[in-house]
Amino acid sequence: MKKTTLILVGLSFLFFNFSFSQGHWCGTDGHTEKLMLEKGLSAQDLHERIMRIVEHQPSGSRVGPYTIPVVFHIIHDNGIGNISQVQVQDAIEALNLDYNRMNADSVDWRNTASAPFQPQVGDIQMTFKLAKLDPNNECTNGIVRVNAQHLTYNANDDVKSSANGGSDSWDVDKYLNIWVVNSIETDGQGTTLGYATLPYFGMSSTSGIVMRHDAVGRSGVGTANSDGRTLTHEAGHFFGLLHTFQGPFWGGTTGCHTDDCYQAGDYICDTPPTDQATWTCNLNLNTCNTIPTNSSYGIDANDMIENYMSYDACTNMFTLGQKDRIWSVMDSTAFPEYNNLGSASNAVATGINLPDVLCQADFASDARIVCAGATVNFTDESFNYVTGRTWSFPGGVPSSTTDSAVSVVYSNPGVYDVSLSVTDGSNTVDTMRTGYIIVLDNPGNKDTLMDDFESYASFPDFDNWVVQTGYDQTFEITNNASLSGSNSLILPIHGFNGIRTDELVSGVYDFSNAPIDSNFYINFKYAYKNRTSNTSNGTNHLKIFISQDCGESWLARKNIVGSSFGNGVDGNAFVPGLSDWISEELMLPVSQVQYSDFRFKFVIGTEEANNFYLEDVNVYIASQSHLSLNDPYTNSDFRIYPNPAKSEFNIDFKMTSPEYVTVELLDLSGRKVKSLMSNQKVSPGASSSFNVREISSGIYLIKLNINGQDLIQKIILE
Repeated sequence: MKKTTLILVGLSFLFFNFSFSQGHWCGTDGHTEKLMLEKGLSAQDLHERIMRIVEHQPSGSRVGPYTIPVVFHIIHDNGIGNISQVQVQDAIEALNLDYNRMNADSVDWRNTASAPFQPQVGDIQMTFKLAKLDPNNECTNGIVRVNAQHLTYNANDDVKSSANGGSDSWDVDKYLNIWVVNSIETDGQGTTLGYATLPYFGMSSTSGIVMRHDAVGRSGVGTANSDGRTLTHEAGHFFGLLHTFQGPFWGGTTGCHTDDCYQAGDYICDTPPTDQATWTCNLNLNTCNTIPTNSSYGIDANDMIENYMSYDACTNMFTLGQKDRIWSVMDSTAFPEYNNLGSASNAVATGINLPDVLCQADFASDARIVCAGATVNFTDESFNYVTGRTWSFPGGVPSSTTDSAVSVVYSNPGVYDVSLSVTDGSNTVDTMRTGYIIVLDNPGNKDTLMDDFESYASFPDFDNWVVQTGYDQTFEITNNASLSGSNSLILPIHGFNGIRTDELVSGVYDFSNAPIDSNFYINFKYAYKNRTSNTSNGTNHLKIFISQDCGESWLARKNIVGSSFGNGVDGNAFVPGLSDWISEELMLPVSQVQYSDFRFKFVIGTEEANNFYLEDVNVYIASQSHLSLNDPYTNSDFRIYPNPAKSEFNIDFKMTSPEYVTVELLDLSGRKVKSLMSNQKVSPGASSSFNVREISSGIYLIKLNINGQDLIQKIILE
């Protein structure tokens, strides 16, 4: 075969030459470009790597068929996206039909004068099976489940690392690793349903496929809403296939060309060139009037809309040329990991042909944290052979059942265990998860909060707070730093490398009867310093979201990001001093919170993290004349402590020179409740104590007037 020497300028010549007008559901091209940039590789490098396979592809030299062990890593959000074993098995079944030419729509292959494709239909002869032995030679069902809400949305390769809170790949030369998420990072040009790594860069710990949960399996099974062909398409990429509409290697905005089809486009000669990606099922579609050199057809053939490596709506086939490419990748000495992946010895190592034996009781649910009255759906995920089962759902209805899948209603708030016992007729295996289901009040049980984190017997308490994170290190009470007592809340993540997100979610509030002429307030104090000077780039943030439906959906309402988040840099494990605390407030019109099941959450995002602290969180409704802490005249020129206070409190004055000061206690509407100090001369750094024993409990304002300037801070009296 003749090889043509090509002059290339950059990556854009190979990728992104097609229109996204109808959608962008495969992210493999973009992911490949990103990897090439990271590795410092050019389009010429990729071309040469593909050509090594093309030029050493003698017919009949392969040793298939192949059987591929598979593991699914399901990255979910407290049950959202935690697809069932049945849905996973359905995806495997659909994959096997497509890769063994057993798909039901095989009658749709064309064999006309302008589309003589049926003789070129290829049976890949590749079978996929869920692993039965994990890398430690332990029994498995080939499914790993990880609760990581911070990774499962807008997902990227971070899901492939347990250090990020995701799931590490199993040995890539033994298993095809598939990560399932709720959504995938996109470039803003449409929805991405999946992406895969190509073999031409060698395997690494990130090799495999990432899929949206609703593109796994076929419609009608679990959350799937497609024909299952997305996984067929992405697996094609994993085994070396490019898009049928891939542009000519030397550039341009079209996939049409007359060049050697072994060295351009998708490098396969029985897939006619296609101008751009299409999403049709038009049997007469012919977007190119060119005939590539070495074409298998020798005519201007129609677009092969049936091909799995297109985007069209009626895909149903691979070609013989695509089969040769996949078999070449599986057998080439350039890809030893692929050689082992499909080997007979690896089938033994991963147990894929072992008989089904009951070895573990397991289950999955579509939620773990719900509000009272909600339904949680459970499925038996035990493996690998079950003839009977018994569930136990304390606090739920039904409280027990023997069904393989069950919907349980939880009517009363609380924290509940779930247990499952399974049998194969002779052996019994049990599992029990303590505190697995958390049921919150609905309607809410509070309309205010004054939390200085002083009185918790354990944290979180699932009344005031719920913690959502995919990491072992999470929010806890600390006595190392405080403003109003002995304690504060800490997220002790100093030294964590990489990007992470942690959520502190409120309990449920009932603001349905809040006065229409009032506002909603959350005010709090926090302390944070970056660990290094190169992380103030927008990754680090503190965001506040609200929910009007008990946490089913969330609305962003405050965003403190980049250099606005925190106060400087500290390479050590950060412990805040008094000057490191930052006061913040969120004020919303009451119309946004007038719900009986209102919730809010703090979302802390960090990169190369340091410790984060939270203190004095107060939630309340106040009249619209209430003086906000974000008013222009508000600052921190005095310190109140303790806060909350019982019978008295102290004020530290921070003037730079002696001043005449007036101190008043106000209610939230701004009316004076008590005069505490009247036009008294105060020295810099002085402290004064004030008795408020006769004042009712509640939230008040302390107003200082210093030479005509008003300074406002909040105080809580218990």
